[in-house]
Amino acid sequence: MSHSPSARRKSILKFFDFNDPFFKPLWIRIAVVVAPALWAGVELMTGQTFWGVLFLAISALAFHGLFIAFNPREPETAPDKEAD
Repeated sequence: MSHSPSARRKSILKFFDFNDPFFKPLWIRIAVVVAPALWAGVELMTGQTFWGVLFLAISALAFHGLFIAFNPREPETAPDKEAD
């Protein structure tokens, strides 16, 4: 299965798409922000500063994307396929 470069780029960008309808429920947004923050705490408590700071940065990025700049779009509906 071969994907075009533009399709690969779209799938990579979708990975970081915080405006996806999946993130509309508040509990999902909270979980996505809190999980890496908790893991950062674990890493920092065990003396792993690099990983702790990395996961804090991930949590901060998620907080910004999911709470400050959050603007969910409506789910895309697939076009109906007509039988020939």
